[in-house]
Amino acid sequence: MATPTGAAIFRHLVKSLSTFVALALSSALASAHPADPAPAKPATSATPSPTPEPAAAIVAAEYEVKAEYLYNFGKFVSWPQEALTTEDPLVICVVGKDPFGAVLDETMRGKTVQERPLEVRRLATTERVRECHILFVPAAEEPRLPQIRRNLEGANVLTVGETEEFVRKGGGAIALLTREQKVRFEVNLRSARNAGLELSSQLLKLASAVLEEDGSH
Repeated sequence: MATPTGAAIFRHLVKSLSTFVALALSSALASAHPADPAPAKPATSATPSPTPEPAAAIVAAEYEVKAEYLYNFGKFVSWPQEALTTEDPLVICVVGKDPFGAVLDETMRGKTVQERPLEVRRLATTERVRECHILFVPAAEEPRLPQIRRNLEGANVLTVGETEEFVRKGGGAIALLTREQKVRFEVNLRSARNAGLELSSQLLKLASAVLEEDGSH
């Protein structure tokens, strides 16, 4: 029996993860609004436990999926030798307010990419973005994109955002987009190449769109 390739595994991951948010939504709504509610009980003095907010469950599931994407992107990107020496860990950064919480650390813990350990860093400012190999820019931080791009000039950093504007107008390399409760990704190939990065053809085949810097296909 043939051993599945990394690309085949990633293709399966994309198909699986694309429905993860939808499943979390269904589960959250079922918890919040059961189909057959039990008969009401007499009121007591005890304070009832609050019902989990469906929106919170959806957001948590979404960022669990995005953390898995960040991990897998590292497998299909080639950095220049000078940007990733033999002893270097692969550094995954989040700039500004972190939407992942502990799930990013849990996703990366104990794993390797290209035979390298993974290191998660959270950056309060944009001054140290050049220290990253993969830089996640949350949607709330995208107004700082001009500053981030200036600080990244000449650096070999894969930038990942979460809006269309990030790849179509902001100069980012990859955007993780949530559409119809599924997480897809778009690639700006020129932005990646301008950063000195080579993206695997297998990764490009899985993208929902591959764009040039001006936003065209």
